[in-house]
Amino acid sequence: MPKPRDSVVLESLQAFHTGEAELWHDQYLKAYRGRENGAPRKGIRWNLSLSNFWDIVITAEGCCQVTRQPFDRYHKAPNGRRPFLPSLDRIDSVGHYEPGNVELTTLLTNLAISDFGREEFFKMIKYGAVSPRFKDYLDRTVQVDDSALLENVLPWIRYNTIAKYILSHFEKANREPEP
Repeated sequence: MPKPRDSVVLESLQAFHTGEAELWHDQYLKAYRGRENGAPRKGIRWNLSLSNFWDIVITAEGCCQVTRQPFDRYHKAPNGRRPFLPSLDRIDSVGHYEPGNVELTTLLTNLAISDFGREEFFKMIKYGAVSPRFKDYLDRTVQVDDSALLENVLPWIRYNTIAKYILSHFEKANREPEP
């Protein structure tokens, strides 16, 4: 018997996961259930309904909400993990899983932010986005099968689109609170 899936969600997923909406539905649901089950064990309150979650997924349009990197179910890192799977991240890590405090990120982004903090993550991205040395490094080290990714990323760096986006987040994070 096939798994019951929300037809409205499937139709929305089809817009950015063409031909694989059902697979992605299950992948997103796995990310949701993993956090839903793990949060209470860590003493973190879970106030995110499945409906709220699907709204976040549809808003993300198949990409990390921090970096805009497309999610990828197939790519494996050398350690066997899949760094570009979707992961549910709390924006304020001392807050709870609730609307307004969660975003959908790649697993890699979530781990980097979790381990080093949001400010440090954006600082690293900020320097990479505007650095000609970083472009040279990518040219030297990115494997041939990543060329499509490189073709999409380098124009952003060249025209500072990603740099402006990251700098704006970095500036917001460092802005003094209004009195």
